[in-house]
Order: sequence, then C-alpha cells, then structure tokens
Amino acid sequence: MLQNIRMVYKSHALAPSEKGTERKMKGFILSVWDQARCRQIPIGSCRGPGETVQGVCCRASYKALQRSETDFKIRTGVRISDFEEKEMIIDTHFHAFPGKYLELTPQAKNDVRGVGFHAFSHQEYLDVMDRYGVDIGVLSCTSRYIERGSREKALKLCRVLNDSFADAHARYPHRFKAFARPPMVDMKDCVKELRRCFEELGLHGIMIPTNIAGKYVDEPEFEPFWEEVHAIGKPLFLHPTNAPCEPNWNKYSLHQKMLWPADSTLAISRIVYSGIFDRYPDLNLIGSHLGGMILNYLDRLNWWEGNLECKNKPEDYFKKIYYDTAGPVRAPAIKMACDTAGVGQILFGADYPHGREGRDDQFYPMTLKAMEDLDLSKEDKEKIYYRNAKQLFEFEEG
Repeated sequence: MLQNIRMVYKSHALAPSEKGTERKMKGFILSVWDQARCRQIPIGSCRGPGETVQGVCCRASYKALQRSETDFKIRTGVRISDFEEKEMIIDTHFHAFPGKYLELTPQAKNDVRGVGFHAFSHQEYLDVMDRYGVDIGVLSCTSRYIERGSREKALKLCRVLNDSFADAHARYPHRFKAFARPPMVDMKDCVKELRRCFEELGLHGIMIPTNIAGKYVDEPEFEPFWEEVHAIGKPLFLHPTNAPCEPNWNKYSLHQKMLWPADSTLAISRIVYSGIFDRYPDLNLIGSHLGGMILNYLDRLNWWEGNLECKNKPEDYFKKIYYDTAGPVRAPAIKMACDTAGVGQILFGADYPHGREGRDDQFYPMTLKAMEDLDLSKEDKEKIYYRNAKQLFEFEEG
C-alpha cells in the first residue's frame, strides 16, 4: 500500500516540495479524497500537469477520479480506511479566524499575538498540517471579544465562526473538525446556537472562554448552559482569556503570560468546587495549556477551606479532566501531567497559529520536540497524539 501512496503522492503537483514522509503523504491523499468527495475538483475538469482547478494544482489522472471510495481505490490502489487505521496526530488546540470574523473585530489586529490573526485559509492550514504531520485539526476561535459587546453582536460573531468551521469540515471532513462557540451573553441565544451547531452543522465539541467578561460559569445564571452541554454530550474546551484585573498585569504582557494560566486554574477550580461534576458526572472537560497551575498544586487545591460544594475530594475531579499540551510546554511538564492525571487524560495541542518571532507555525516544532523528548513508551505517546482524542470525540478516523 505504501508504494501506491508514494506513487499517487509524487504524481501530483500539490505534493510538498520536500521529500514526503508516510504521514505527510497520508494527509495529502486524504485531502485529495475530501476534495473529490465535496466536488471541489469537478470530474473531467483537470486538463494536465500544472493546470489549476479552483486553486488546486492537478494532473490528468484526476480526470477519472470519482467521488466514491470504491473508485478511489480502483484508480489509486489506496483504500481510505487503510489510512484511517494508521498512526496519526490529532491537534485539539488549533485556532482559526475566519475573514468575516476579523472584519467584525478590527481590534484583533492590535492583539499582542497578532502574528496569528490572519484570515482562515483551508489550503494554507492543510499545507501547515502536512508539513508537521498533523492529520486532524479541531478548529476553535479564542474570540475574547465576543462577550465584550452587545447580545446581538455576540450572536452574530458566533454564527460567523460556527458557519465557517462547519464549512471547513464539510469540505475536508477527514482533516477539519470543530468546536462550536456559543454566545454566553444571553442564555437563550446560547442554547439556541448550541442546538443549531449540533443538530444542523454537525460540530464536534464546545469551546468557551475561562471567564465571561469577568463572570465565571459556575454562577447560577449559567445553569442553562450546563444543562445543554449535558444534553449534547460533547467535550467542553475551556480556553483562557483576559480577565478584569489590576493594571499591573498589563505591563510586560503578564496578562497573557501569567494571568491566563491563573485564570484557567481559577475557572476550572470553581467548576470543581461548585459541584458541577456532581450534577453532571458525564461532563468531559478539557483544560488548555496543561490546565494552568492545577496539576502542580493538587495538594493545595485539595484544601477544604471555603465551604466547598463538591461531594468528593477535589483531586478526584481534577483527575477526570483532560489537559492539552499547548503552551508551548516542555517534556518534563507533560510527563508530570501524565504521572499526575494519567496518560489517558492528555491530548496533543500546539496552539497554532499563535507563534512568536514572526512565525505562526513556531509552536509546532517546539511541541513535537517535547513529545519526542518525552520519556514515555510508544504506546503512551500514541495515546497523547491521537488515541485519547479519537476516543473522547468519537472520531471514526484513526
């Protein structure tokens, strides 16, 4: 099969210029399959080497490519399901910013992470994914501006994000999955948009910020949100955002460097202490950036001062949470998380496209190196790379 993959991969101008690895070839073939299925490459429209159809380079062999998996196998010798049984990388901390969203939030251009704030391009993202061997990216938008405006603006922004991500998944179902972003300003809008995202758009999880313009989601006013999350039964991704605080945090960009991990710790701790896990025991919560400071301070977080409302020892709940590797973080930190929460609770995440030094892909090599340096067995690394995410999201791929 690998010989067939290489043959098809090398026969198309779309292939990256560098020597392809099996994983990169796999990503390329799956992209070709998705393009054909979704009619991005009309049958019979490819004319020859170097020709372009809808921005996709192609060769004449595309001409006979049909939209069925059976025909794909006949023409290429490659069975799509064979790819799906291979090792892979699923990136669960994978941001994107649709062009229309950026038009509606011009203040994003002045964000300190500005290198990553450019319009979401399917092909650009696929190229980056193939470069680093990432098979699936679960799209999300940090979108800290949504709850800082009117109810109408919040709903409009969320619908733009959710529609864009649903379109990406529809076009490339093997490569892009997505978190739904509900507007948290008004609970009626929140519930209605979540239902649309899962009943109509077919999204795969839910993402909200750690605080809602200074409010935290364990407060009673957010109970309709938790009821709907429970009814939907999909993973909930909690991503840090700026919080109202003393201006001392703004100097040296400490808000982002230190307050974000602190706000993740605060938000997740309040969810645990308030008894939300007791009311909704099937909740699958993802804490980004290894959960801030939680796993370093479990003994301290186990203290019962403050009239905790949870039934069991706080540590029991913290160990039920999933934590991603975005940061970037170093191998010893990932190992500590594995030793503390268990390797089955760790997800691969690289925080694309929020790099530094003018590079929006900077965190991929850093995260992949940390994974390479990680003192774990091949089987345990596979759990982090993709097996845990595949089971959590119930993805068919992999």
